[in-house]
Amino acid sequence: MLKNKSYIIVILFVMLKAQDKGKPTESLMFIYNAERGKINAVLDYIHKAVSPETYECNLCKLTYDNYGKIKEWNDFIGAISIPVKFKYRDELDQLGLDSETELPILLYKDKKVLLSAKKINSFGTLKELMDALSKKLDLQ
Repeated sequence: MLKNKSYIIVILFVMLKAQDKGKPTESLMFIYNAERGKINAVLDYIHKAVSPETYECNLCKLTYDNYGKIKEWNDFIGAISIPVKFKYRDELDQLGLDSETELPILLYKDKKVLLSAKKINSFGTLKELMDALSKKLDLQ
């Protein structure tokens, strides 16, 4: 009898999980044009300091300074009511994205492009990025 109840619970759990897969995930996912890891962070830091004009991740340039994540950006992200994830170029395969995806990029709800690499790379200031994101999310 107890064994049958266990099977029923497992079957119900599997059915509920299967239903969730069809629902869009409401979250923001920023993908940096950089590799994850401490060694890569140090190399990126040096690259930004020595040759900022050739650094490939504008999202990194806009949201981080030499001391870490910019407070204004951190506060802005913390105030958004949608969960926010940050990923890196070396995670594209795990995310089910093409390795040729132009980065940096901002995805929303099941990988819909909210801000393209072209758009993010056009921003010259953190304020421009935050204004564009606010407009897209209707946070104004």
